[in-house]
Amino acid sequence: MKFKTFIPFTLILGLVLYSCSNGELEKKYTKSIKEIENLNDSITKFNNELKELRLNNFNINTQLAEYEKDNLSNNEDFLSFVINFSENENLQIERIEFPIQIENYFIGEKDSIFTITKENWDSKKYKFHPEGFNIYDNEEIKLRNSNYRVLRWYGIESCGDLRFYFKGKNGKWFLYKIIHSG
Repeated sequence: MKFKTFIPFTLILGLVLYSCSNGELEKKYTKSIKEIENLNDSITKFNNELKELRLNNFNINTQLAEYEKDNLSNNEDFLSFVINFSENENLQIERIEFPIQIENYFIGEKDSIFTITKENWDSKKYKFHPEGFNIYDNEEIKLRNSNYRVLRWYGIESCGDLRFYFKGKNGKWFLYKIIHSG
């Protein structure tokens, strides 16, 4: 008889142990599911941040390209252009942004400002002689790679300081301002 009661007891003990261990498995399974869900959430968040970073990078690259297009010199050779510009009245008419502003200064004070239209441009009055000029690449008269050039002639022949301001557009140089200080 002892043997007959031992089998059901062993069976009951086995079922109890199985259900206990099955409960532990269920807890581990639930914990693993939560960890997987957390990892999925983290991966989704990371992917969204990565997409945003790629978009920001694209925007920065686009802005950089626009800045370089507007501000860095990718134009024709400036000295060759100026020599041709000084000798070719048609090129002057084509490459001056009319009406052009002429500023006159006397002893550091603005004396007068006037504009010249395309019809009133006198190519003989404003001669460009590159060999007597200093060439700069910006309005501050400091050398750096930019989309601006200043042709400066300082001397008695020019009655002081004469500056011709050019800017590059679509690979070409254009005169947009003249300043005379005398």
